[in-house]
Amino acid sequence: MKIIQITDTHLMPRGTELHGLNPCERLESCIASIKEFHADAEMCIITGDLTDQGLRESYEDFREILQQLPMPFHPLIGNHDHRKIFSEVFPEVPLDEYGFVQQVLETPLGQFLLLDTVEHGKHWGSYCEKRGAWLRSQLETAGSKAVYLFMHHPPFKIGIPSLDRISLREDAQRIQQIVSNFSNIKHLLFGHVHRPISGSWHGIPFTTLRGTNHQVQLDLNAEDYLPYSHEPPAYCVIFLEPQQTTVHFHDYLDNSLYMKMPLTLTSTKLSFSKHLTKYASSVRQRNETMSYAVGFALLSLLLSGVSDVIFKKYSGDVPFWFWTHLDFVSMVHCSI
Repeated sequence: MKIIQITDTHLMPRGTELHGLNPCERLESCIASIKEFHADAEMCIITGDLTDQGLRESYEDFREILQQLPMPFHPLIGNHDHRKIFSEVFPEVPLDEYGFVQQVLETPLGQFLLLDTVEHGKHWGSYCEKRGAWLRSQLETAGSKAVYLFMHHPPFKIGIPSLDRISLREDAQRIQQIVSNFSNIKHLLFGHVHRPISGSWHGIPFTTLRGTNHQVQLDLNAEDYLPYSHEPPAYCVIFLEPQQTTVHFHDYLDNSLYMKMPLTLTSTKLSFSKHLTKYASSVRQRNETMSYAVGFALLSLLLSGVSDVIFKKYSGDVPFWFWTHLDFVSMVHCSI
């Protein structure tokens, strides 16, 4: 099963920049990349902070952009979102019995549980007893099915002090106590931290990624500030199998050099040597050509300088054909 994860899109009104970047344009580029390379994914899950200010027009823009995807999409909310306005723009997204944006997605591989960790008016997360009761009930109902958890806030520290202050904080223990009673939780995927991080928490593997707009730099000394950066935005391409989870991070705006190196299989080993030799030879020839060009250019400048000096000092004593010949040699070197 192949799915896509996007997070922290932070949409602003169209044409408005956030931290020097245009969130709508960058999300549109993300969607275009997914359509081009991963249209076969079965669904896309967006793990919160859909908008930056919880504005209705931003949610409407979010819906318009995401509807370009060729697969279903399922948004969660984050600390920058507004639960009530979100639900008005996305009335089809289920709420639990207490009005929290929590739902269960049934898949051939098991259940996806989408959690609501938002505490209105706060940047840190919350997971109250009511939400905890819902989670416990869903895990009990799942039985032996595999379960994948999706949420916005991480229920643990990641090592960047300022971000750790706005994680789930004291409610993290509630989630930990609930999930520790179930052995069928295969993976935890979240947003909020704007960084590519993976690891395990109480035996549960976890993954998070960069947002589509601004990022958080790896500054382990950030106590009273958020170290925002313009590192490349990304989305995750996730392959789920009964006994394996594979997560690829794709920096979709990365324009660095891309080469298709031919692969030849010979018996039990890979044979790259002749292709690497050919590539190295072409690079060497190109460098030699550049060296010759630079050398000729320097020589032409030197000849021009010499001719100017001689002309100024001996112009009356040197025949005309000498100047013509010297200028011709200089011109030939420049053309080469």
